[in-house]
Amino acid sequence: MDGIDLLRQQALARRNAAVQAARREYHAALKEINALASKLGLKLPGRPRKRLPAGDPNLKATTVAREILLEGMPMSLVELTIEVQRRGCRPLDRPREVAHAIRAGLAHCRREFGRGDAGRWSTLS
Repeated sequence: MDGIDLLRQQALARRNAAVQAARREYHAALKEINALASKLGLKLPGRPRKRLPAGDPNLKATTVAREILLEGMPMSLVELTIEVQRRGCRPLDRPREVAHAIRAGLAHCRREFGRGDAGRWSTLS
């Protein structure tokens, strides 16, 4: 090992020691803050609550999508997602999550539903 490698190792050791010291100082400060907050009776912030689903909790996105497709009109995944949310299934969820649920659910029903050349989902019968 030459002198440059030795200097690099020493610099790394000094950096790691400084990082550890900063972490210890940070955690000590947090303990003091939490102790003060408990003495003052303040509520500590925790994790945010998960959003409660709105609409009918018995409806599943795939079930509603199947009902829509059985009405006979081919739809793209975007159109299908909008219609599912319009009908009250997971209306407050992000559309991307609903679309993912629909796509995954319809993928299990390959005998019933499929995508055509234009990428529109429809019944195969």
